[in-house]
Amino acid sequence: MLYIKMVKIIDLSGPDGNAYALLSYVNEIGRQLGFESSRIQTIKNEMKKGDYEHLLAVFYKAFNGVVELRRNDEVFVPVVA
Repeated sequence: MLYIKMVKIIDLSGPDGNAYALLSYVNEIGRQLGFESSRIQTIKNEMKKGDYEHLLAVFYKAFNGVVELRRNDEVFVPVVA
């Protein structure tokens, strides 16, 4: 069986890069990946615990390999603690 890796590209410099849009993507992508609602809520709660850079780091950690974050047409990799 052939598996194709699907990657969603999110442009952080556009409207998809604001915090509310990213939180919404957690619901959408999490459901597509089969995450339980408790796991989705845990990710969203952790994203809300810090500033925007923290939000990006948590999002990246949860969806790296499925989502590619871009800023100014370059791949963006946040500092993940």
